Amino acid sequence: MRRIICTILFLISAQWLLAQVSVSAALDSTQMLLGDQFKVHLNINYDTDVKIQKVDLSVLEEAEAIEMIGQTGWDTLRKRPEYVLQQDLTLMVFDS
Repeated sequence: MRRIICTILFLISAQWLLAQVSVSAALDSTQMLLGDQFKVHLNINYDTDVKIQKVDLSVLEEAEAIEMIGQTGWDTLRKRPEYVLQQDLTLMVFDS
């Protein structure tokens, strides 16, 4: 009986782990000088059961020494069993 309960709890927790959202950001350059433009690649991986409401990037507009030059629209890719949202941001570095 104990083995059955442990198996059921494991299966329930495995389903919960699959529903998590993973967010990553990667720079296209390792060195930046003042006035340089660089790209930030954003990726959001999420399960098909998850609904992404809104991604708020307003904190970048308020940041000192960084200016957002442009951004692409969100691309949605389907990699079974999850979705991937991708966006590229073009930023410029300034001296504060």
